[in-house]
Amino acid sequence: MLHHLPDPDLGLAKLASVLSPEGGIGIMVYGEYGRTGLYQLQQSLRLLDRGETLAEKLVFTRDLIGHLPANNWLLKNPVLGDDHDNLSDSEVVDRYLHSQDRAYTVPQINTWADSCDCQVETFVPPGRYDARIYLIGSDAAARVAGLAPARNAELAELLAGDMHKHTFYLRPKADTKSALPSPTDPASIPVLRNRDAAGLAAKLQPGLGFQEAHGGLELEFPLNEYAAPIIALMNGQRTLHDIHVALEQGGAELTWVEFLNEFGYLYEVMHRHLYRLFLIRTPLPEGVII
Repeated sequence: MLHHLPDPDLGLAKLASVLSPEGGIGIMVYGEYGRTGLYQLQQSLRLLDRGETLAEKLVFTRDLIGHLPANNWLLKNPVLGDDHDNLSDSEVVDRYLHSQDRAYTVPQINTWADSCDCQVETFVPPGRYDARIYLIGSDAAARVAGLAPARNAELAELLAGDMHKHTFYLRPKADTKSALPSPTDPASIPVLRNRDAAGLAAKLQPGLGFQEAHGGLELEFPLNEYAAPIIALMNGQRTLHDIHVALEQGGAELTWVEFLNEFGYLYEVMHRHLYRLFLIRTPLPEGVII
């Protein structure tokens, strides 16, 4: 709810002040560009406001939306949908009549984090904030490699155009010891988010994979031969080393390097683009799903 506070800077500073030195915090705030049209309508309603009751404002807002010109940004923004007439009263109030509502761009989030001595560890999902995904096959794609991560994320937001919210994790700048578990570390433990590993693995077939939309792009991520067997072994307790050994015992002829290549691609797809796969250091209690 930081984006609904009278002073979001103070709110974030208070949260950051109680972080442990090696702590972190997950945050979601509205994205400015993806909500284009919404804020123009909010300002229009303020200019036309006569101090009516909330019930009267609801009626007036619905009438105004019904008479907007065809080129109005609210009607042209596909992120906000085209079924404005069927929004509930609470949805109309939350979208257009909220007394405190601000949105952020990626650079503003980085500046915001810096103001409380924190840094953005990652945006979610990470692949959505990699501009290369929007520039496949273009001359511009090669230039992205030279950009710092913050600039890359800024460019991705500008290119995508549809980011109506930003989810990200912060950690204190002073934390120089902590590092995310590595997809090449034998001790890392892969775990799926809200997924039954065995059930998901049973649905997968080599050559077929996942589909995901990024900035209007329909992306397809085919999965390789060992994707399903690897996923089936993810129980939140087995390390990458354990999974490799189990595959070998099951008859798979995979060297450690070959296994890392297989897992690395799976991690790229399911973590960076789908945000369904994580790495942890401490085994989950049996039966626990994150």
